[in-house]
Amino acid sequence: MLRHALQTLVPTLLGVLALSSNPAAAQNVSGDWYVYAETTHAGVLCVPQVGDQWWYDLSLTQVGNLVGGAAWRADTGVFFGNVNGTIAGSNLSLTIVDNQVGSSTTHQFSLALAAGGETFSGVDDWFWTNGTLTCTGRDDVIGARAERRFCTADTPSACPCGNHQPAGSVGGCINSTGDGAVLHESGFPSISIGTYSLSVTNGRPFQPGIFLQGATQVSIPFLDGRLCMGNPTVRLEVVFLDAFGAGAMTTPLPGGPIAPFSTRHYQFWYRDPGPGSPCGHGANFSDALTVLWLP
Repeated sequence: MLRHALQTLVPTLLGVLALSSNPAAAQNVSGDWYVYAETTHAGVLCVPQVGDQWWYDLSLTQVGNLVGGAAWRADTGVFFGNVNGTIAGSNLSLTIVDNQVGSSTTHQFSLALAAGGETFSGVDDWFWTNGTLTCTGRDDVIGARAERRFCTADTPSACPCGNHQPAGSVGGCINSTGDGAVLHESGFPSISIGTYSLSVTNGRPFQPGIFLQGATQVSIPFLDGRLCMGNPTVRLEVVFLDAFGAGAMTTPLPGGPIAPFSTRHYQFWYRDPGPGSPCGHGANFSDALTVLWLP
């Protein structure tokens, strides 16, 4: 399954790898990433591990061509190891050393960023030892940036009646409070782990709204905001925003059955009644997030 996903997620992988390997041309990979790995084979001294699954939260900080950070096992919440590496063009190399009591594992990730730098795929060659026994193996790896935000209302053409935000802002079109609603994520987008959730801030206080899931990206001026996700669409959960215009989901995501490695898009639609409604339609939208659902 993962091999098929690797083939379909980055069909232009060879083209990506053919990009400049000059470090000055490297993409910026700073930030948080969701990573999934699946063991494809192991050495002759290993207990069979084909099919083993691993989930990582990965944080990267890039200074020039140096990548450093930390990783956590997202399925257990246990600290996994220190990270260092390099990036040349779209070719990303990471090393994670996991030192546990009585043993250590060195992971060497060789990854290629897909076009746009929002996802990567590749392999993890790992070496485990407890000082007496050793084991080597390889994992197939897929990762995606955390908080893949789109449809922000920071350009003059973004909103229906000039209610856009300053350049560089996040959030949807301006509502009656003078802000635009911002969608947030938490947890890990894994179908197996089941901790991923959404929340919203800067909406209209004490008003209802609904979290939405769509299978396609769109960009359509609608009511006082912009509709950013489309059919097939799932209505996820109605919430009432608090005195600060904030609210959060209580039901698990994703909405409905979904195949691993599928992409979905999320947004929040909320009421904004009264004469303060910028365009007079009484409803608005947050900005949107794209999620790659890992197994």
